[in-house]
Amino acid sequence: MKYADTSPWIEGGQDDWKDLTDGRVPVLFKKNSVIFQEGDESHAIRIVKSGRILVTCYRADGTEKQLYIARPGAMFGESSCFSQRCNNAAAIAIVDSRVFCVPRAEALRKMTQNWSLTESFIRSICRKEAILKHQVIELSFADSAQRVAQILLDLADAYGEKTPDGLCIMLNFTQQDMASLAKTSRVTISGVFRKFYSLGVLSKKNGRLYLNDLEAMRGIVSVPGGTARITGQR
Repeated sequence: MKYADTSPWIEGGQDDWKDLTDGRVPVLFKKNSVIFQEGDESHAIRIVKSGRILVTCYRADGTEKQLYIARPGAMFGESSCFSQRCNNAAAIAIVDSRVFCVPRAEALRKMTQNWSLTESFIRSICRKEAILKHQVIELSFADSAQRVAQILLDLADAYGEKTPDGLCIMLNFTQQDMASLAKTSRVTISGVFRKFYSLGVLSKKNGRLYLNDLEAMRGIVSVPGGTARITGQR
């Protein structure tokens, strides 16, 4: 399976949703605005016109598990909407974003009239199922270094730009963001980054992260204790 298949950064083609969005005005959500909360009733699906939307879950103690990031062309909130259940996650605008909101009844009516649209819905749901299954497997079997390496590869796939210094991740994010995705602590993330820097697979310049050796990073992901394997240690 390609790394992009399970990357939590989801995007799609705006034309896939043309039958739903034509003539509809997207709603502007400013940075850090909450689009919906866990437990809110769900009566509509959403499609990202521009920006980035974080879909995430919180526990009572405030800890967070980020599920995926919806980029332009991505749909979100469809599972709760179609199952007529309350939202099982929250959606927050990471940056200023414009989002189409389509009522459930209209979405279902259009799906009965347009098989291509129905296929797009199925692909969207299957894409998220693959992401969530992958996250369960990682949390069950992968160590923190493997999870961080996979996230860095996903970021490189979504936001990587080739430069003389390596593959630059052209996206600003914090170690806390990484910790939420990897389901670990910020202290652990800091230690993993230091290890990657010492191995030479990762570097940082002018606030940007660079992947210097993609094959080595993939080796960390594929084999438990991959960082030790690269250095020849056990």
